[in-house]
Amino acid sequence: GLWARGLARGVYSQDGFVYGTVLQSLQHILKEALVESRLDSDPFSRRLSLHQQLQDDKHSQSFLYLSYEVEWPLSIIIHRESLMKYQRVLGLVLEIRRALDCLSTAWKQLKNLHSKHRPHAHTTCHALRHQMLHYVTIMQGYLQSQMMHTSWKELLQGLRESEKMQDLQDLREKHDTYLAAVTDRALLSERTSSVLEIVRAALSSVIDFSRAVDRFAEHPSGPLHDFLDEVKKIQSSFENSTGFLHKVIYLMLQKGRSKQAHLQDLLIRLDFNHHFARSLNRR
Repeated sequence: GLWARGLARGVYSQDGFVYGTVLQSLQHILKEALVESRLDSDPFSRRLSLHQQLQDDKHSQSFLYLSYEVEWPLSIIIHRESLMKYQRVLGLVLEIRRALDCLSTAWKQLKNLHSKHRPHAHTTCHALRHQMLHYVTIMQGYLQSQMMHTSWKELLQGLRESEKMQDLQDLREKHDTYLAAVTDRALLSERTSSVLEIVRAALSSVIDFSRAVDRFAEHPSGPLHDFLDEVKKIQSSFENSTGFLHKVIYLMLQKGRSKQAHLQDLLIRLDFNHHFARSLNRR
């Protein structure tokens, strides 16, 4: 939503996250995101804080984590381990939000260039951008559907069965079950780690494409063939990742390793027009 968009835009730039950002700046970014989404008046927003944990992989967004101050007795239900799972989910949401913003920036930059002088470059870039936008919006829609609708609905249904709950420990178990379903459907469980790795590889190609367009926009009179060669390499990497993603999920379902409905949902979203299925059958 607007909050995740504002947070991603405040934290990330085209060159990635600025390491060493002071704590006051992070809190300012968080506050601006809350104001933009009109959540700053929510009394619970005061319990939020944004922190940075440096990691070796600068292409990963998992070094950012959102902390929430939970008071007793609610801390019995929303405990430290559950907060860590929420942080991982937020990291993936920010990755997707960042990819969308990068594609939006790329569209603006391509729009401002004189396409009549280099029509082939514009056609190639816009075609790849549309292809990437299709993928990223699919992932965003999948996560929203599985986390905000399916998993949340299951939690509410479980809470309605109040006669079966005797104490806070029962509530904690209900919440833990809900959060386990969320992390699994967000591909953050150990069972789906290979799938998530491919998802992130495709998102990385989106960032690479955005950076390539940004460099081209800064020097539009530079060698066109160098730029197109870079774009073609990025396109090849992106298509390999998305094709492999479809194949892995398809084989997981076919071999019975998983009969989870959320993977079937993702497979349908990825291959709604049977593009990948036809490619797989030809092989």
